[in-house]
Amino acid sequence: MYLCMKDLILYLRRDDDDHSARRLLGQAQVLGRDLLPLFKYNHKEPKLWDLGLRLLVNLTHPALLLYDEEVPKNKKYLNYYNQLLGYLRTYKEDFVDKVVWKILAEKLRQLLNLEWDKRMEHDRITIERILIVIRNILHVPADPSEERRADDDTSLHDRILMVMHISGFEDLLLYAAVSETTQEFSVLILEIMSWMLREQTGEQLAKTQLARNEDDKIKDERELVRMREKEAVLKTIQLQKLPTRHSRFGGTFVVRDMKAPSGRDLLCHKPITSVTDLSLDSTKKRKRVASNRKPINDEDSTRRSTIPIRIILKDFCTSFLVDGTYNQMMSFVKDGIVRGRTEDNDETYYLWGMKFFMEFNRHHQFSVSYVSETMSTSTFHYVQTLLDRYQGMMVTDKEKIPFWSRRAHMALKAYQELLFSLLWMDRDEDESVKESSRVIKSNVFYLPEYRELCHGLLNTYDPVKLSKLYLKDLIETNHLFLKMLEDYSSQNRRIMIKGKGKRKKSTKVSNDRILIDEVLYYCTTVVVEDRDNSIIL
Repeated sequence: MYLCMKDLILYLRRDDDDHSARRLLGQAQVLGRDLLPLFKYNHKEPKLWDLGLRLLVNLTHPALLLYDEEVPKNKKYLNYYNQLLGYLRTYKEDFVDKVVWKILAEKLRQLLNLEWDKRMEHDRITIERILIVIRNILHVPADPSEERRADDDTSLHDRILMVMHISGFEDLLLYAAVSETTQEFSVLILEIMSWMLREQTGEQLAKTQLARNEDDKIKDERELVRMREKEAVLKTIQLQKLPTRHSRFGGTFVVRDMKAPSGRDLLCHKPITSVTDLSLDSTKKRKRVASNRKPINDEDSTRRSTIPIRIILKDFCTSFLVDGTYNQMMSFVKDGIVRGRTEDNDETYYLWGMKFFMEFNRHHQFSVSYVSETMSTSTFHYVQTLLDRYQGMMVTDKEKIPFWSRRAHMALKAYQELLFSLLWMDRDEDESVKESSRVIKSNVFYLPEYRELCHGLLNTYDPVKLSKLYLKDLIETNHLFLKMLEDYSSQNRRIMIKGKGKRKKSTKVSNDRILIDEVLYYCTTVVVEDRDNSIIL
């Protein structure tokens, strides 16, 4: 058994470009039938458990990372990619097991309780592998067409969150996020949180209650009425398109005021019920649009989970903010990003954490002290710098435009949330909070790089590179900024805009210039007289 697991790890490490070994193991369902039972019933054997953990890390590796974070365009490799995604969804379903999560939680708890001087390198690697396995399982995307789950229904992702809660994994994540001995894993923990809350919004979780409130009921009723009205309109349109005469009276019709290529009235050999149905372009060959010129579709993946799941996530987010974990963890992550100790895309999780938890804080007992780490002028500058860099990368790195577009959208949402938090600070009853808001706004509204950010983004918007959701958020952010600027300027304050002045040519000639001209004239006159009086020998 020990040698067999070592051979499997070796095969996966030496896999070919088609990922044949990985696909073969997925087809044989090795993880669900063999590996997880061994993992559960042999967890007290250190060597065997360690090999099983290494194999879990390798088998649950995200399919997108296997293809350099880009969905393959080749039909062959696209088929392999979809196969690997299907196997990963099967692995995620196999992980809905309380025993497996309790074993992982207990092992992680033992390692975190070790003193820093007794924790060896092997223990540090084991902690990282456990966190990576959790990240890989939560990272597996959902398949709505296969699950067919509506809102307020339990999905596969919700079942994973439930067994995580039962095993006590959330408390371990909160402890590891704030501990200085696990500071190096802060970005990985923040990534795990982002995948845990991938289908939720901060506002939705903050307003969750044990019983459905009246706002949710009214919202659902309006949505149902809207859907019924839409269905009735579509049915009416379909009925209007039906011909009033029997099909046996079909024949040839003449279309008035519309000429054929011959110059006569256009003939139509079918009954027309609408002018839009009559088109000469139906038989023409449509112009193909290049794949790199198609508009980007950024779908909204949020959904409403069941009330127990939302209550669990709400308590988790509340503890994360109230206990001060957010401020300390975001400080660790920002320090790692600035010092270059993280991956290139880790700043995306920093922006997500800022957007999600600041939104949650606004709608659930707003307090600036909970998010003080990211509520400063330096944060505005950092987000604005990232936005400028992402816009530039979409011009230089054209092969990865969707990748940079998603990053730019996340940075824009973080910037929008910073403005909303400023607005909430103005409504606070504490005068010190209002004064802090005025200090930040005095910098944001005076500096041109902040004042002209939204205007510049609107001018450079390209529907091929950026999605419609990005445009929607950009318009809302620009509107919010202008309203805040209007309120700020109306409170007996003047905003001085510093511009470049034009230099005027002076009409007066300085005394030094007159003296220099007189000296030059005198020297020229002397030279001319010498030349006239000179004798040629």
